[in-house]
Amino acid sequence: MHALQKDHRRQSNNSRKVRKPKVRSILFVSPSSSGQLQIAKYFWSFYKPEGVEAGFAVLENNLINPWLKNSMKSFGHPIEQKQVESVFTLSTRKKDFDCIVSLGNFRNYSTISPFLNTLEILFGTFVKKLCWDIADPESIKGNNFQKSEQASSIRDRIEFEIAQFSQALEEHEDTAL
Repeated sequence: MHALQKDHRRQSNNSRKVRKPKVRSILFVSPSSSGQLQIAKYFWSFYKPEGVEAGFAVLENNLINPWLKNSMKSFGHPIEQKQVESVFTLSTRKKDFDCIVSLGNFRNYSTISPFLNTLEILFGTFVKKLCWDIADPESIKGNNFQKSEQASSIRDRIEFEIAQFSQALEEHEDTAL
């Protein structure tokens, strides 16, 4: 074998060593909306890349906003009032996640810091964390038409983020995000 071939093989082996592992498991979390998570789960079932698993957990279960429920019902997929698993319950199973995606409106940074600190305590500091700024369903206000539009906007934003995220995972399947 020529010296040039050995160097090339050594370089390619080194480049494989620094490559990060593929994202194989994702945890979608919400500070308080199991409705957001049920919508995310629905769209994840359509857009998920092959071989990538997802979990869905909420920090604090609240009732699902009826306008959010109606937006999914009119979309052809009703969401239920059932409770989504708590992040605290999920953390006791010691499941490893490569990435945590938070669905929440974090314009107020005093809200996001304790939430992310809780996730780090439960799942570790080395997990990749993404925050999607999606409106809290409890912020839906106005007349019936406006409430319906706001709920549809939340649903559409979740679908958009899931589709974009899934596409990014597929395009960069050999590297971490």
